[in-house]
Amino acid sequence: MRESHTNSSIGGGGREAAFNVNGLRATMNNFLLDGVDNNAYGTSNQSFSSQVVQVSPDAVAEFKVQTNTYSAEFGRSGGAVINASYRSGTNEFHGVAWEFHRNRF
Repeated sequence: MRESHTNSSIGGGGREAAFNVNGLRATMNNFLLDGVDNNAYGTSNQSFSSQVVQVSPDAVAEFKVQTNTYSAEFGRSGGAVINASYRSGTNEFHGVAWEFHRNRF
């Protein structure tokens, strides 16, 4: 028998980057990318990702997760505020290789 796991508070097949904070649904989190709104309002209740842009782990310079007592500038949500920053660029050619794998069960 196969056991079904879900990260979504609504149910179904799970949602990418979904987690519950402060007892609220995953859709109550606020995602920011370089301080700009990165929330998918149209699809966030349909078991799709709550983020418009999903940045590759190699492109992220830093991220910060705040779960309470954040300032009024982040006042959109009662859940968590996730603020990610892109890595700054350069004019030199370079490349990386990586693999990102998660087991579903």
